[in-house]
Amino acid sequence: MSQFLPMVAGLFLMAFLLLAAWWLLTNKSGPHTVDDDILLDFLGETGYSVQHLSTGEWAVTNAAHALVGTPAQTVREAVQSALFSMVGAN
Repeated sequence: MSQFLPMVAGLFLMAFLLLAAWWLLTNKSGPHTVDDDILLDFLGETGYSVQHLSTGEWAVTNAAHALVGTPAQTVREAVQSALFSMVGAN
């Protein structure tokens, strides 16, 4: 039995590490939510806004209500698309 003890301890450690990695990768309440709030405040102050479209997608619009970037499934992806389209246009 004592020869299997290191193997059992290693298996438990591996299982714990896999569960911890899974939790970190799927945790939606991480520190990025504060960053998202700051980003949305900045967008509002600069005349841009995030809209929920009738298609169920999210999009960033400018003061003239024109789409900036492409609509996306999440707010974060929509903002990233708008940023990439503005950077690419310059």
